[in-house]
Amino acid sequence: MSANRFIHPSALLAAVFLTTHAHADTYRLDAPGKSGPAIEFAWENGTLTYSAYDAASPQSAAVTAPVSLTIDGTRHPQPGAAVRQSRTTNDSVITPAVPLKSATIRDRYNQLTLDFGASVSLVARAYPDGVAFRWISSLGEGEHITNDEQLSFQFQPGTKAYLPESSKSGFLSHHEHLYPFTPVAEITPDYLAPAPFLTDLGNGRFLHFSDVDLSHYPGVWLAGTPTDTPPLSTTFPRYPKSLKRVDFRTEGVAEAHDYLARTPGNHAYPWRAFLLTDSAGLLTSNFFYQLAAPCELDDTSWIQPGKVSWDWWNAWGLTGVPFTAGINNATYKHYIDFAAENGLDYIILDEGWSKPGRNNLLKVVKDINVPELVEYGKDKGVGLILWTTSMALDHQLITALDTFESWGVKGLKIDFVQRDDQLMVDFYHRVARETAKRHMLVNFHGGFKPTGFHRTWPNVITFESVMGLEQSKWGQNANPEMATLLPFVRMPIGPMDYTPGAMRNFNKRDFHPIGKNPGSQGTRCQQLAMYVVFESPLQMLADSPSQYRKEPECLEFLRQVPVTWDETVALTAEVGQHVTLARRHGDTWFLGGLTNWQARKISTRLEFLPPGKQYQLTLWQDGANAHRNATDFTVKTQTVTRDSWLEVETAPGGGFAATLREK
Repeated sequence: MSANRFIHPSALLAAVFLTTHAHADTYRLDAPGKSGPAIEFAWENGTLTYSAYDAASPQSAAVTAPVSLTIDGTRHPQPGAAVRQSRTTNDSVITPAVPLKSATIRDRYNQLTLDFGASVSLVARAYPDGVAFRWISSLGEGEHITNDEQLSFQFQPGTKAYLPESSKSGFLSHHEHLYPFTPVAEITPDYLAPAPFLTDLGNGRFLHFSDVDLSHYPGVWLAGTPTDTPPLSTTFPRYPKSLKRVDFRTEGVAEAHDYLARTPGNHAYPWRAFLLTDSAGLLTSNFFYQLAAPCELDDTSWIQPGKVSWDWWNAWGLTGVPFTAGINNATYKHYIDFAAENGLDYIILDEGWSKPGRNNLLKVVKDINVPELVEYGKDKGVGLILWTTSMALDHQLITALDTFESWGVKGLKIDFVQRDDQLMVDFYHRVARETAKRHMLVNFHGGFKPTGFHRTWPNVITFESVMGLEQSKWGQNANPEMATLLPFVRMPIGPMDYTPGAMRNFNKRDFHPIGKNPGSQGTRCQQLAMYVVFESPLQMLADSPSQYRKEPECLEFLRQVPVTWDETVALTAEVGQHVTLARRHGDTWFLGGLTNWQARKISTRLEFLPPGKQYQLTLWQDGANAHRNATDFTVKTQTVTRDSWLEVETAPGGGFAATLREK
């Protein structure tokens, strides 16, 4: 096909080009069927610009700005380069090893490749709900220096976005953020934060940006610019020259080179990905997963998602037991017993099972015998997951993994990562590869967001990178306002280990942080709903076995709710306000609904159910006095069909959860 040298009529309304004029060469790529988004590149006077369009909202410009890549001191595309284009299509099916939203994914897109010579090209894809592009180098054998990458964002005047708060520690970050709704024009030059971000395009349409398929390269960060055109650009952690000990858990960068990465000559750089959809699409899209590199593992049958009895959040808070609870074998055997009784797959030994520090990972404290606990759990069908810092594990990776394998450990929770420079990204891949060899799961905490790892390395089963329930131990940020924002801003890019399940629940007026006896903001039923709404194939039960045993009706729901899903349907969706999802696992449907601090009536028809069948709905909902006592809830059952309407009154900070089983 020849170069597309015209501007689509919707683009005339949608964008104000920065550098494109009538005589520029333009290359447009539309989504399959030309009914979805599109991306267009303009090549003029040695400058390449990109523009993304949302066909469902033609008056909203997604982005339009210059792009380039500098390798070994040469900027690409080079001035005067002759552009050659090629186009392909794809329509296939992906079967995820660990299904987050659906058991199968239709992978349908159009692809454009622009070859600029000098062994550098740009590949773009247009899907029904998003567009993306990436650089490809074909420089042959050997290592090359990537000096810089140019990418910025330009939006229509008045655009607002849910932008992560600016980092107070530079590129050292747990990637756990608030997302204030900010006018893009008010971004200051000193702004610095990691992606993702969510832009409100108006008319019920949104743009969600992230990087995907991160390998041999740093993660993308957002930066303010000295001028307001464009107001938002990207920057990257530079390649570390030397590291330093920040504290006994953390290693930071002491000095960095002036370049981004050392990359192979033949390299696919990360995707720059723009999901363009409505609020419901933010909850159900597989766009970012589709862009990720295919699974690296030949055998994934050993990967077992599941629920986890977790120790740290509840501070080993057992009561009514004949031993002193704490970091000791008796306590963890009790957690194993609880897990076995309730069909949970794992327990975690969080911080404290080994001595702190970089060199002490395998120095187990005197009251813990890991092999003994492994055998005890094995007899009951419960596996062990061990906590470690990235610093301690990196220092003795192979020795530690071989030891854990010999003990029979099922997985690792790797914490205090805090970096996404190339060295740390390489560490993620190395850990994923080596743990997979030993049939171990990985849960990355205190680290960067998912960028497709969970498709490429499905044993990397979940990530934190979220302002989660742990915040309730020391602050106010884990609240219903955050709970109704995360599904739209954080969850589209991959699993998030929010760690729900608090059984001590408080309304806004009564809550205060307690480290050793923590509770949650919002109602009990909001905590239950999180198990349906929040995606994590390794899902924590954050409270103690003693608390759950006091709440048998809630524990009954937690026993039933799965952690992977065959189908997902968005029933209600308003960013930062409320969300209701229906998810199917096998023949059973589960519902979860969350609201912010506003009480509301959620009404939805159950038309996702198959016709001609009756279901028994069991509903856990806020009680009549949940606005005063957030632990108040009721459970009721009723017979429903696809023609039934479900109407639920929620308290401030409330929610509901339900199961639907065929009668």
